Amino acid sequence: MPNPNNINFGPGQDKFGPQFYPKYNAAIGEIIETGALVGTNIVLTQYDAGTITIPLAPVLGGYSIANTFVISGGVTNLPAPGAEQERIVSVVVVAPVTINLPAAPTANYRVTIKDRGGFASANPITINGTFGIDGGTLVLNSNFESVSLIFLDNGLGSGWIRDDNFIAPGVAPGPTPPALTLISAPGITTLPAPAGETKRYVTCKTLTGNIFIELPAFPTPFYEVVIKDLQGNAATNPISITGAGGVRIDLQLSAFLINQNRGSLTFVYIVDGANSSYLIV
Repeated sequence: MPNPNNINFGPGQDKFGPQFYPKYNAAIGEIIETGALVGTNIVLTQYDAGTITIPLAPVLGGYSIANTFVISGGVTNLPAPGAEQERIVSVVVVAPVTINLPAAPTANYRVTIKDRGGFASANPITINGTFGIDGGTLVLNSNFESVSLIFLDNGLGSGWIRDDNFIAPGVAPGPTPPALTLISAPGITTLPAPAGETKRYVTCKTLTGNIFIELPAFPTPFYEVVIKDLQGNAATNPISITGAGGVRIDLQLSAFLINQNRGSLTFVYIVDGANSSYLIV
């Protein structure tokens, strides 16, 4: 079995996608894709069938990843988190698979699931979570499809949210964990200014009235806010979103609505002089 030590993927060598970093899965003896920056030197200092560690920098510690390799159909129950921050699940099986996410995950724990064999169109991968995934169940049914899920918990409302745009740490310091706001009552909520984080998730769970959200006024550049109807009630009680302090969204002062059940919107703040604005992406 190969023994990877220092691996350098230069520009033009990315066969997996525009952004990735390698993870070594010893169960299949392969480097498998995730998301980080092309052209980054990454040293795999620990590798076996369980956990690999990808250092962020010599002084900053590592980003620990556990592996699960699914080679038979039926139900796979993922274990509770250990010391790792992420578990990657490789599915190589010609049979339908059901994967149950950890029953008691830690906050900001991440699970990435990949149809490694390319059989999902005929043999779907059903993913269940005790707290739901965006409030429900997720099915991977396209060959080689993958999903990245993060568990959010602020003590009031918990749940798995799909976050396929996650870029895992490479040699730079790891990302500050995202902040979480749970809105469980109708009315106006003004989101707080960033406090070190670059991303905030807002989950809305109410059956009693409309929700009005004001995005932070003039946040740091590229600050991202993801707003989700976790209750599945936005068609009845829409979620209205504006910018606080006269900050515009798509260069407009008018409100934007989430009015589909379990709908979501993502906003990124762009600084461009008089054209500074949140953009809907």
